[in-house]
Amino acid sequence: MTDEIKASHPDSSAAAPSRGDSKGKKPRARDSRRFEVGPCYWRSDRGMEYFFRAPTVADGAEMWRLTRDSGVLEVNTAYSYLLLGQHFADTCVVAERDGKPVGFVSAFVSPVAHDTVFVWQVAVAQEDRGQGVGQKLLHHLLARPACRRVRRLEATVTPSNSPSRALFESVARDLDVPFSVFSGFGEDLFPGDGHEKEDLVRIGPLPRAMRGRAMPRAKATQTAKDKETIKERIQLPAGEAL
Repeated sequence: MTDEIKASHPDSSAAAPSRGDSKGKKPRARDSRRFEVGPCYWRSDRGMEYFFRAPTVADGAEMWRLTRDSGVLEVNTAYSYLLLGQHFADTCVVAERDGKPVGFVSAFVSPVAHDTVFVWQVAVAQEDRGQGVGQKLLHHLLARPACRRVRRLEATVTPSNSPSRALFESVARDLDVPFSVFSGFGEDLFPGDGHEKEDLVRIGPLPRAMRGRAMPRAKATQTAKDKETIKERIQLPAGEAL
């Protein structure tokens, strides 16, 4: 796929230490994780441009609609998507095209297994499928600061949802790490009839060097104009900067 264009490092405007200073010290290397996790633009092979960022509470309604229109995912209450944007923005990602959300991934770091990020849902609008948007959403998730200590990505998938399973398998191939399937939630655990079992899928373990910076490095950074556009359109979660 084509190269992504990342947000510039937050310290990019600072003057670098001189190589010839009195102590003879080399300039300190930039934190590549902070460089690679910022909001970014990406152009698909079909020439469609996408903007990846953290969600806000204002995205809750669109996340709910994307889930409803997926035709596959289980639709949760609209309130739950507001909570995702309000309290879980550090482990959720929204993909925009032409200023409108067309995909998202919702996830959280497990409270009982701190080295595991659990993906709740991945949704992409019908007209934007087949271009790798879902893969880029998951790559962006793994590159977030909240996932620096993550060694595994997990999710549950029903047997009939072959596109979701193929998505997670493709990300494991991208990262060259194992993909495994385990027993998850049985049919008997769900109320009523007709709900399929949910298999647990796992990507990992991730190599230490890959955690928190799983996205491929871009060959070009954003322009100053791009950065101003980002500042106008979003409010970054605490701890992140352009």
